[in-house]
Amino acid sequence: MKFKLYLALALMTTSNIVSAQYTCTGKIERINQAYNGNISVVSSSIYGDTQGRTICSLNAERNGVSIETCKGWLSKLLSHEARGVNITIQYNDATTSCDAQPAWGAAGNPWALW
Repeated sequence: MKFKLYLALALMTTSNIVSAQYTCTGKIERINQAYNGNISVVSSSIYGDTQGRTICSLNAERNGVSIETCKGWLSKLLSHEARGVNITIQYNDATTSCDAQPAWGAAGNPWALW
């Protein structure tokens, strides 16, 4: 019984170290839709540079994000871009900050958009 308790505690502690929840807010400069269906966001106010961050794919599930979720996210991105209003992208990964999020296909997938 003690072993199971220690194992559960160790797993919870490890997962807290590996992952952090943070949000990135700003205006979208460009939305890229690549030939392979990947959707990427370009925003210097969100990420601190002009490189894109791939968030999902319209052709296949990407890092656990379904095609249906990607369609909803693309709609939200287009709406925010057209209105010129800020969007917030929430991440839950080991990167821990928006400006450290890797560019293009190496980017982690968001947890949520609002």
